[in-house]
Amino acid sequence: TIEVQTADSNIKCKYDAVFGPSVSQEDVYDRVKECTEAFLDGFNATLFAYGQTGSGKSFTMFGAETDLSRFRPGLSKSQAGIIPRAIKDIFAGVIKKNASGTQQAAVFCSFVQIYNENLYDLLRDVNMDKPLAIHEDRSNGIFVEGLSEYAVQNVHDCLALLQAGEEHRAVRATHMNQVSSRSHSAFQLFLEIKTTDGTTIKSKFNLVDLAGSEKWHPDANMQVPFQSYDWSSDGNNGHVPYRDSKLTRLLQDSLGGNTKTRIIATLSPAVDCIDESVSTLKFADRAKQVKFPALKTDLNMPNAF
Repeated sequence: TIEVQTADSNIKCKYDAVFGPSVSQEDVYDRVKECTEAFLDGFNATLFAYGQTGSGKSFTMFGAETDLSRFRPGLSKSQAGIIPRAIKDIFAGVIKKNASGTQQAAVFCSFVQIYNENLYDLLRDVNMDKPLAIHEDRSNGIFVEGLSEYAVQNVHDCLALLQAGEEHRAVRATHMNQVSSRSHSAFQLFLEIKTTDGTTIKSKFNLVDLAGSEKWHPDANMQVPFQSYDWSSDGNNGHVPYRDSKLTRLLQDSLGGNTKTRIIATLSPAVDCIDESVSTLKFADRAKQVKFPALKTDLNMPNAF
């Protein structure tokens, strides 16, 4: 529980977990590791990091910002973020599945950036001159036309692509004012499991580093996920207007009934950031009310991607 007293109000919110500034990266990952486990079990999963610029979103998701070696094989480092840790666990799970004799698993990945309501491929379009379109059809579900998708055989392959995407993102931040803090990125992992009885199960894991929460205002063409959501008392009867933003549209098949979603809200300890911190706390409190049942995605289901 967190309680904040200001001159204007008294805010008290309860969350699944609250971490102090001394918490380790491993402790944070252990709390959301269930998303990785669900993904390996054939369920869609989405993990968001939300908060003010400089509050620790990218550090939580990727690791120490100035150390690109966090993407190299030395994943035992204490500074490794959620994404490198999840990748390590995913391939450990894939190795077990492939050794079982009853399952064969394959992993694919993509890396997309959303800036000013346009989608760009972080692994190919370094100059951001080829915005991509989102489509939906019966066989593929929600997909981004032209977005590169790579088959990855091991941890090294996956981390190499993650590093390349982050390096491209850094180049864009250098050439375009505030592009990093005003853009979202989603590293997407896809798992295809084929069993000996002929069943194919596909799952998707979205690891999303959201733009700084202070950037989410109309003139920036940015919207908080679910801000138009009808926050009903039981969290089950609302309607998510997926088409209101490219972000919710991209994640549409991973925000409904076929998903396990977790949000990490990051706060700055600075006193002059109190207003934004309170706003972040309120958002996380509202988001916690939403509960969806998770369902495995069978290849023959209409919404299979």
